[in-house]
Amino acid sequence: MKQKGKITFTGFIFLLLILYGGFAAIQLVSASLMESQIENEVKDTMGFIRGADLTEEKAYKAIKDILQKNDVIFDEKKKGALEVRIDRRAGKIFYHFRYDVEVNLIFFKQRRTVEVKNEMRNYA
Repeated sequence: MKQKGKITFTGFIFLLLILYGGFAAIQLVSASLMESQIENEVKDTMGFIRGADLTEEKAYKAIKDILQKNDVIFDEKKKGALEVRIDRRAGKIFYHFRYDVEVNLIFFKQRRTVEVKNEMRNYA
């Protein structure tokens, strides 16, 4: 009867669950935003360096540098982890890369694989 303004044990547990759910939601949304930010950064970089003097090695190195700069798990030794192909006839650059993102949710870690496959025109 005299619980006015006081928190019960059940209320405290519910409060902790709500706070943890908010924390997990923020972590997952920030990981999703990072994935789209990496994809946009690669697209911008490829758009900046494209041209007649672009080689597959330069494009490969540019994408690899972006992935290593961000907080992702990238193993370039895996088959198909990073591929770049320049088709001079069609005037296109094809790139495909795969990396893992690990989200720390305090009690466990969630790991997911992100795969990006894109193409753009190459002005040669």
